[in-house]
Amino acid sequence: NYDNRPYGTANEKILKALYPPTHPYSWPVIGYMEDLSAASMEDVKNFFKTYYAPNNACLVVAGDINPGEIKPLIEKYFGPIPQGKNFDRPKPVELKLKQQERLAYEDKVQLPRIYLTWHSAPANTREDAVMDVFSSILGRGKNSRLYKSLVYDKQIAQSAFASQEGSEIAGSFQIQITAKPEKTLTEMEQNVNEILNKLFSEGVTQSEIDKSVIAREVQIINSASTALGKSISLANFYSYTGNPENINKQMELYKGITPQEVITTAKKYLNEASVVLSVVPEGKLELAAKKGE
Repeated sequence: NYDNRPYGTANEKILKALYPPTHPYSWPVIGYMEDLSAASMEDVKNFFKTYYAPNNACLVVAGDINPGEIKPLIEKYFGPIPQGKNFDRPKPVELKLKQQERLAYEDKVQLPRIYLTWHSAPANTREDAVMDVFSSILGRGKNSRLYKSLVYDKQIAQSAFASQEGSEIAGSFQIQITAKPEKTLTEMEQNVNEILNKLFSEGVTQSEIDKSVIAREVQIINSASTALGKSISLANFYSYTGNPENINKQMELYKGITPQEVITTAKKYLNEASVVLSVVPEGKLELAAKKGE
């Protein structure tokens, strides 16, 4: 249960602030308890019939199998299941916050943490790949810009991380900094902005890009080393793109990424309004990030 984990409800609060109320990414996949409590048995049955149906499902069988033996079994056990109702799927739309959203809450945590989140590119796009490379250079691993500056050099942060999360109809880019005890999140935010501005003005190197692309390729290869990993990837690519063979084309989006492309794309998204969330220990609300300080 993420409700009683340290920082557990942070992502829920971020998504609610980042997306409009009607967007499917504005609420958790599992929903809210009040909605479940309010649902009737008829509501549950209708939901199941609509969405848990063959026309909204993908079946992958992976392992040491014989297709000639498997197909009759699939037809036997899944063939009789009736098709569900047709429904409209959400389509990608341009998302933009009108202004920065700043949130803060106290939690049962030892260290203050700040999350800075922007709208970004959806999955399986060139910009998703470019922002993934930028996130790697900025904050993935101990050689990243954020980690070296805040954790190693200045020693004001416990951890520093950046990620690009491309999903089916939208994406988000997030920076997450966990501060050292009694350090303010205002200081963390100021340092992040300085690092970003320096990156935007000085750029990144082709060597940094190449290292990031190689790391991503290694990750893709490792994820395909098991039958489970292959099956998950095949299902994802079929669901997202309509073609499971796109599993073999993942790295094409990363080909020829240039330093200028990385900075131009990063500026496009990170110069827009963001959601800034501070999570602080109980009774330490003064450690939350303050705007303009």
